[in-house]
This record gives sequence, C-alpha cells and structure tokens, in this order.
Amino acid sequence: MLNFLLNMEYKKINLRKFRHNLTQLKDSLEAGQAYEVLERGKPLAYFIPAKYNVKVDDEEEKQKRYEKATKELFGIVKMTEEEKKNFDPDAIYRKAMEEKHLR
Repeated sequence: MLNFLLNMEYKKINLRKFRHNLTQLKDSLEAGQAYEVLERGKPLAYFIPAKYNVKVDDEEEKQKRYEKATKELFGIVKMTEEEKKNFDPDAIYRKAMEEKHLR
C-alpha cells in the first residue's frame, strides 16, 4: 500500500463496480473520497483526489534515497573502481580477528 494512504480514508472498490459507476465516483472524488480499485482481490490502482497533491517518486529518486539510507544506517560508501581493485576482504577480516583475539 502506498504510504500516503496510511493517513487517508479510502474505500476499496471492485474494478467492475468502478467502471459501472464512473459518474457517481467522479462526484465522490471531487468531494474528497479516495479509492483503491481491486481486480480479483488484488490492488490495481489508487484514485486520489487532486486536493491531496500526491508526489510519486521516480526510480532515480528512490535509488538516491536508498543509497543515502544505507550509508547512514550501515556506514556503507560507494567504492571507486580503483578501490574495488585494491579491496581485500580477507585482510580486513584477518585484521579484525587479530584485534579481537590478541587483546
């Protein structure tokens, strides 16, 4: 489910019913009602009134947020190609184990 729907009242409606009642649904959308349209019980679409001003992220924006979150949470940084060539995980592991056990 989309994050903005967590704070919004919406009704679930079957696709067939949605198609047959477009005029009434248009009026209720204008009044502020949001809908989750289902096809065979699975979410197909969300219809949200324009007054909510919903912003949908594109893939590039999602990737930037993901990289920022992982960097903040785990201390992960992107490595350059040169750093990748010189990276030796066994040496780093060996050094960590020596520090842990040779205290």
